[in-house]
Amino acid sequence: MAMLSVMLLVAINMERRKLFLPWLLGVVVFIISDMAIDIWIAVIEAQLKHYPVMYGTILALIVSTLLNIYCILCVTSHYQELGDYEYYYNRIMNYSDRDIDRKLCNGYGVPANYDSLLPPYDVKIT
Repeated sequence: MAMLSVMLLVAINMERRKLFLPWLLGVVVFIISDMAIDIWIAVIEAQLKHYPVMYGTILALIVSTLLNIYCILCVTSHYQELGDYEYYYNRIMNYSDRDIDRKLCNGYGVPANYDSLLPPYDVKIT
């Protein structure tokens, strides 16, 4: 898991979407295995009648699962944002590479509808 987390940090720094996928897959596998182990431990503790320990185990299971799901949602959201950014960036670069009528572009070779092509977090060229 540590190796996947380092890979995720590199992916975020380099803004490489495809490097997010191993971390996402690893965390899903980790959540499933963690839930299976925790349920197994809770069943054994219930058979031994260690109810306070069982309740603590179930609480830890719920908290860790919710935290991991939140992390998956955050990374998935960033993965999707990078995809949107790549799509709009490639679309703008394709416009600027073509010989477009200057009436449709400002002086930088960027389409006049530049605002509609970019996600809201990009800065408008002035």
